[in-house]
Amino acid sequence: MENGFRVKAYKHHRLKFVVRGKIAGKWDRRYFATKGEATTYAHQQNTKLLNEGRNGIEFPEWLRLSAERAFETLNPWGKTIEDAVQFYVGHLEKAKKSAPLEKAIDELITVRSEAGCSVVYCNDLRLRLGRFSKDFVGKTTADVSTSDIDSEQSEIFL
Repeated sequence: MENGFRVKAYKHHRLKFVVRGKIAGKWDRRYFATKGEATTYAHQQNTKLLNEGRNGIEFPEWLRLSAERAFETLNPWGKTIEDAVQFYVGHLEKAKKSAPLEKAIDELITVRSEAGCSVVYCNDLRLRLGRFSKDFVGKTTADVSTSDIDSEQSEIFL
């Protein structure tokens, strides 16, 4: 087989044969004490090449391992890697459109004021949310989670 795994003699006091072939564009070498072990390994790798094609064997190991870990994490939830990717891309799209926190607070106070809320109420919002926004300077509304709010709530709203 052209460009497959081949057995060659190797000069070493214990390891007498080497099997060499390319995986993911890099040379892979495995050393064996007997020709039978080397031939078996070469045959297995060549069979894998035939069954999975070059793309299958050249699929980067780090990516395969990452996908396996992701699958194991999502499987108990009945979700796939594709589900997770779609969810995360949706999250990133929302985050991209998210307003800066300071701007959102200003808009909220303006909307409440225009809706006829009392001056005292609007001033209270301005003070409390102004203090709140100081803890999240430079963040957008998507960057602030409910747990962030809960951890800051005791300081801000008391």
